[in-house]
Amino acid sequence: MRNFLILIGICISIRLSAQDTLRYKIGDSTVCIITELHKGARRGVVFLNLHEDESTSVQACRTFLSNNNGTLIRLHQHGERLIVFTRKGKLYRFDPNRIFTPKGRKATLKYFDNYDRVAAKKLKGFANAIIKKLRKARLVVALHNNTEGAPLSILNYVDKKGYRVNVNSSINIDDFFLTTRKKIYKYLKSKKMNVAWELFHKTNDDGSLSIYSNKNQLPYVNIEALHGHETEQLQMLEVLKGVMKKYR
Repeated sequence: MRNFLILIGICISIRLSAQDTLRYKIGDSTVCIITELHKGARRGVVFLNLHEDESTSVQACRTFLSNNNGTLIRLHQHGERLIVFTRKGKLYRFDPNRIFTPKGRKATLKYFDNYDRVAAKKLKGFANAIIKKLRKARLVVALHNNTEGAPLSILNYVDKKGYRVNVNSSINIDDFFLTTRKKIYKYLKSKKMNVAWELFHKTNDDGSLSIYSNKNQLPYVNIEALHGHETEQLQMLEVLKGVMKKYR
């Protein structure tokens, strides 16, 4: 545990056209919110990676941005999915994609048996810091990776309340899009992609960024792909270019 905690707050530097690092203090720990500007990026489309262990998505995005202007925002702490912080000697853990609503913050802290009101307030401040970074975004493209089959694939959304779904049986079920916009859904469906459309006010509030985006009318699309499917995720980014150009 001691060596684990030493890693908290250490930020990695990489060579880019420009990079800004916000070292956000949460409790006794630090999380880096890193903004990478590729080729004089404009703020219309912002790519966001919330789970640090989902590195395939980041690499695919960087490859994509090597030929396209863009902004990539990612979190860095200790290389894992969960964010960890300490306060008055107590250790807290939470999922950074479950902090964008009050209900989500409470649920993610309770899930890891460490909820209290002060901790929930800390998560609110951290969520607001991320949201502030998105204030000029016209489209948020979330970058995620999953494991094969269960617990998450496009099939999870079939017949699920609050979603419309298109499934292409020739594409891996773990490689799919999720969006909050009907026009984006229809475009990706026309491209024969696996895609789910999250309907406004009809889905459960889990505190995710898609829920926040839907409530605040911020166009959002998630590119979800299997760990290691860098080529497939890059191809999905290329497909999405037809949408991105409308938001620049």
